[in-house]
Amino acid sequence: MSYYQILSISKEFAPEDLKKAYHAALLASHPDKTQKSKDSIDAIKQAYCVLSSPNLRKQYDTKISKDDKFHNIIDLDDMIYDNGIFSYPCRCSGKYEITEEELEDGRDVVGCIGCSLWIRVAYEVVEG
Repeated sequence: MSYYQILSISKEFAPEDLKKAYHAALLASHPDKTQKSKDSIDAIKQAYCVLSSPNLRKQYDTKISKDDKFHNIIDLDDMIYDNGIFSYPCRCSGKYEITEEELEDGRDVVGCIGCSLWIRVAYEVVEG
């Protein structure tokens, strides 16, 4: 979920609306008000912190606009590994393929070989 979704606010919000949305989200997620919290208090606080700072908000908006072109973000652990190549099925019946070398070089975006969809591969670099 984006920070905008966490706070249930549009990207074109007024500053006074941000504070109202923040308080409403905190109240809705309060343990005394609900059995299951949709968003954690920490996520709500983080969303407010980022969206209330012009610099952090600009950086965040830039990041999510880049992510908008991806169909999905796939964890490397969910991909099939075979002989140095990680693959993942696409909804078009094609597949995404990325090599270990590409990941080691920091390339984590791959297009489907059967259509125009793209994914980002999420992974952690383990030293040693």
